[in-house]
Order: sequence, then C-alpha cells, then structure tokens
Amino acid sequence: FGVAGGPKLPVGGGGKMVVVVGPELYGETAFRSFLGRTATGLEGLLTGRLEETGDHGPQRRIKLGVGGGLNPHFGAPEWRFVLGVEVFDRTFR
Repeated sequence: FGVAGGPKLPVGGGGKMVVVVGPELYGETAFRSFLGRTATGLEGLLTGRLEETGDHGPQRRIKLGVGGGLNPHFGAPEWRFVLGVEVFDRTFR
C-alpha cells in the first residue's frame, strides 16, 4: 500500500515542464497477519519529478527519490534510492 502527494511547480517559460516535489509513504504487510504490529513494514521517501505537460505526443518523466524504513519489520529497507525514467505517449486514438 502507498500514498504520495506534492504540488506541481512550473519550470521555465511556456509552461511545458513541471516539477513535483513531495513525500511518499509505502508499506507492506503479511497476508497471514494482515497489518499486524510485527508483520507490517513502513518506509518513507522524499521524491522529485520533472515531467512534461503536453496533451498529445511523446512525454518524458524523470524521478529521483531517497528515503528509508520507518518501521524495521517485514522487509522495510534501511535506505532506498530511486531513479525512474519514463517515456510514454498521450495520443488518444
């Protein structure tokens, strides 16, 4: 499970790029002991994304984040570094 949020801030002229900066919170739990105290891990990240905002055509998004485990149970990492690169097409057919 997870939740994330942050404001979109315009970058440069023309309004074709935005930066999104904010926290992300993730968790994992064992099915057998759903949300049990020792069977649920929790981690937090602080991330930033640079993304294009066009309505059509190819779009790019780059994400960087760093964080770690908030609760050391059930697989929560000590530290995590995230780098993501996405390319997608928003053309609707």
